[in-house]
Amino acid sequence: MANVLITGGAGYIGSELVQFLLSDHKVTVLDNLMYDRDSLLRYVPNENFDFIRGDVRDIKLFKNLLDKSDIIIPLAALVGFPLCDRKPREAVEVNFEANDWLSQVKSKDQIVIYPCTNSGYGKSVDGSVVTEESPLNPVSLYGKTKVDAETVFRETENCATFRLATVCGPSSRMRTDLLVNNFVLRALRDRVLVLYECEFMRNYVHIHDVCRSFKFLIDNWDSCKNNTYNLGHDAMNMNKLQLEGLVKAGAFDSIFENRKVLFENIPNIIQNSKTIYENKVQNQKSLFKDDGQKISYLIKNKNSSFWENNEILSKEFESVGFYLSNHPLTDYQDILEQYKVMSFKDFENSNEKQGVVAGTIMSIKEKKTIKGTPFAIVKFSDLSKVFEIFLFSEILDLNRSKLKEGKSFLLTIIKDKDNQENRFRRINVKKIDNLEEVKILSYENVHIEIDNQEDLQKLYATIKEKGDSKIKISITQNDKNYLFELKDKRKFDYETLKSLNKEQYIKKIRV
Repeated sequence: MANVLITGGAGYIGSELVQFLLSDHKVTVLDNLMYDRDSLLRYVPNENFDFIRGDVRDIKLFKNLLDKSDIIIPLAALVGFPLCDRKPREAVEVNFEANDWLSQVKSKDQIVIYPCTNSGYGKSVDGSVVTEESPLNPVSLYGKTKVDAETVFRETENCATFRLATVCGPSSRMRTDLLVNNFVLRALRDRVLVLYECEFMRNYVHIHDVCRSFKFLIDNWDSCKNNTYNLGHDAMNMNKLQLEGLVKAGAFDSIFENRKVLFENIPNIIQNSKTIYENKVQNQKSLFKDDGQKISYLIKNKNSSFWENNEILSKEFESVGFYLSNHPLTDYQDILEQYKVMSFKDFENSNEKQGVVAGTIMSIKEKKTIKGTPFAIVKFSDLSKVFEIFLFSEILDLNRSKLKEGKSFLLTIIKDKDNQENRFRRINVKKIDNLEEVKILSYENVHIEIDNQEDLQKLYATIKEKGDSKIKISITQNDKNYLFELKDKRKFDYETLKSLNKEQYIKKIRV
């Protein structure tokens, strides 16, 4: 039974590590209790546990405890770049200088297991996965102090160091600032998650796996000493946002065409990839011979419904910034025909002074003139090209709330021939209509032509709901034309028009 000294043992990792070591060792914790006074209370009745309140910068106290210890695990630190930046002098003293002193005064027989951080690698230049041989390039004071401490320990005998991935999981001294823990808290408390720096690759490790790793190193010291170990898992080295983006953009359509099912299975795929990886490492053959079978094995609810076309396009745009498989305006083809919508390219090249075009917003940049008047540069796309429209203050104020990326609009525009030299005012916007709103608007006057009187009942059943549209019906039968108007106004919108245009008994509809 060895005597283990854990500095900072009342912290996030230390308060859990104690329980993993107490079964085989005597454990002494040195901590100044800057965060929590209760995290170690559950160990007090254990005769193999001792607690000393103090600071690692108290050399006399630290030396007295060190002389009685066989194994030292120096967890005491100011953790994270925000705290270190607020207290730079204290960060250097605790994170580096105390550990530098420890490396010099410890005996060659005493074991030190030092936890560094994988943030010591800094930002990857080429996106490659780091190994223990990768160069260290910390970008924060926290990372630098931890790397400097690791360096001095690696120069001494009987030392080993861990470079920890982002730790997660419950602890008696809980940290909700750590990524996974924070996500869980926000999901439960706020019901919403906000992603920052979501493109960064991260590796994760559960806190109990960290504790098991410390114990494993102690139990297998002769074969593990004097080495550095990245503590994480290759199969967990995954950027979820990147994977989601690839699915949204259709990168896996050739493998599995239902993007909705694939997207919903991302957590399952990530989880099971760990098993696949471990089987490869252990040289175990899978029961599933080819990649297609493996993918089918990982995917649940394979027969679930597909995303609607508008959902597919929205997620493509969200992922890559443009549309790949189709264009949103194709869903409004009937409306575009009814409003005699021109392509923007045709309008530019025509002699028409005024016209109606359609476009889907790709980006919006709101600015101010020298006089402080707001205007916006809105980038649209239609089936012919990508184009920019300048919206000046009056039109912008009227429509600001409904101008959203990915939304489609009818634009009534005018060529300002008196200002040809001024590109900002060459094409003015007279009116903007949201195509989604146009779809639900009732047409003022509707003229429906049918061939047979017998089809009237079918027509009445479709347009029976009262609304704001005047309905005229004409019937051509036995070389005679009959025209009449319904007494009551009916609901007749784009969806009604679209539905009736599919019916064979409808000869023509004018709105």
